[in-house]
Parts: sequence; C-alpha cells; structure tokens
Amino acid sequence: MNQLQESLSGICLKDRMMEKILIAPSFSAGLQIVESVVREGIHCLNLRIKTIRSLAHDLIAIDLASEAISLLPDTAMLLFVEDIFN
Repeated sequence: MNQLQESLSGICLKDRMMEKILIAPSFSAGLQIVESVVREGIHCLNLRIKTIRSLAHDLIAIDLASEAISLLPDTAMLLFVEDIFN
C-alpha cells in the first residue's frame, strides 16, 4: 500500500462516521484510490470524491442560484475564449 492509501485508510478508520472528501484529479482516479483501500479491508464510510472543479462548483452553487447565474457549458466557454483571441 502506498502512502496515499495508508493515509486514507488511517483517516477512514479514525473518523468512521464523519464526512470525508477525497480531492482527486478526476472521479475515475478517485474511485481507483478508494477501491484499492477497500480491497485491503478498510471500510470508507461517508467518503465523497471531488475534483477541484466540482469542489469549487459546490462552494459557489448557492450564490450562483441566488443570483440566477448559470455556468457556460465547456463548448460555449471554448468558443468564447476563441472569440476573445480572434
């Protein structure tokens, strides 16, 4: 088990019922990390996987909703940036 898996195992064993957030580069990478810990027999209760983008969205979601602001889809964002550079 590598250092990341050992640290996650320790946190999951110490704080079984508390909510835990694993920040990973992608959801699939986070799932792979959690699966490797679970294969070692450690139960990861209340563990959520987040990316930097999803964590940032969660933090501002209430403010966006209260101001009736929505995010641009990725395709629209790329077109917008391309227009700026042109």
